[in-house]
Amino acid sequence: MKHIRTLLIAAMTGLLVSCVGPRHLGIENLQGAWRLTGWSDVKRLPSDQITLVIDDTGVHGNSTCNAYSSTLTVDSRTFLVGTIGTTFVLCVGEKADAEATYLRLLSGVTIWSENDKDGSLVLSSGRNELLRFLRL
Repeated sequence: MKHIRTLLIAAMTGLLVSCVGPRHLGIENLQGAWRLTGWSDVKRLPSDQITLVIDDTGVHGNSTCNAYSSTLTVDSRTFLVGTIGTTFVLCVGEKADAEATYLRLLSGVTIWSENDKDGSLVLSSGRNELLRFLRL
């Protein structure tokens, strides 16, 4: 009888632990600095680090040559970036192409989610993943 009781307790504990499931980012956990690790464009990622910082004022970061900033509307699923402003550093060649691509994709984002496997922030438009970031 004692062994059956021990087995039942072990089984119930296992059930409770399995119900916890993966950790999901809450809106409050979106805040902080992220680095771009993937995008939907066919061009390869630039060697210069592209960053996204989310804080109480909105979003800002580095888009290869220039700093950028914008307002942000976010809730449990929605991620809407307002008009994006940038500094005016001259940017040419691949860097200019990468910056234009990133800012175009960022302005098209409507939904955010977390990848359960690596904790990356995934920004999408409908069902199409546009940008992927890892926390800095």
